[in-house]
Amino acid sequence: RPRFARASAGSTTKKERRYSRMNPELKARTSQPSRARAVVCAAFCAVFAANVLVPTGQESWRGHFGGKSVFLTQQTSFLLALYTACVLLGATFKDLAPLCALADRFTGRPLFAIGWLVCLAYYALIHWDPVMKFAAGEDRLFWEKMHMMHAVPAVFVTLNALELKNVPASYSRELTVLYAYGAFYLVWSAFCAHMGGGLWPYPFQKEFALLHHVVFDAVIFVIVGLLYLAA
Repeated sequence: RPRFARASAGSTTKKERRYSRMNPELKARTSQPSRARAVVCAAFCAVFAANVLVPTGQESWRGHFGGKSVFLTQQTSFLLALYTACVLLGATFKDLAPLCALADRFTGRPLFAIGWLVCLAYYALIHWDPVMKFAAGEDRLFWEKMHMMHAVPAVFVTLNALELKNVPASYSRELTVLYAYGAFYLVWSAFCAHMGGGLWPYPFQKEFALLHHVVFDAVIFVIVGLLYLAA
């Protein structure tokens, strides 16, 4: 009976392995990240952690409610640091591989959309603003930090999208995560602006009326959805 039991256990394992090869979602849940991906994520994790911790010259928000957390760039760097840490842990410890799988399934593609939004919005709306030139005078490495905070996330999420090709997409699950976070950020930034005496985080928002905010946010939500589909 012990021999039969061991044989049965072995045959079950083979069946599970065979089934995982036929079932991409099960394979994505159980496979461990490669060493190459772990090395890449470790390097980017260090960059994203530095983006969160290193001062960026945004002194105008230092004494206001919410501080730097009101900036989408700061939140994105924080989320990407957590994501890359999960991948690194999953690659280092086999028992934590499911943690990486959860991060890939629920946040991999939504982070692609957010990372590219940060990059495109910064270079289209903020980089050329005269306020930025004034801020650059306070920090001689200001522009280098800005590029690291806005361009590097787009580079990482693009490389990471290649790793997500074996992770089955779930539009309902991933879009729920993406738009739930978008709604959270809108509420948080508006609350911080209210608590800060009407000071919005970005220069182009200074002249916005309520209608302008509504239209702008609606357009951003559409763009984010298109970026998600691109992932």
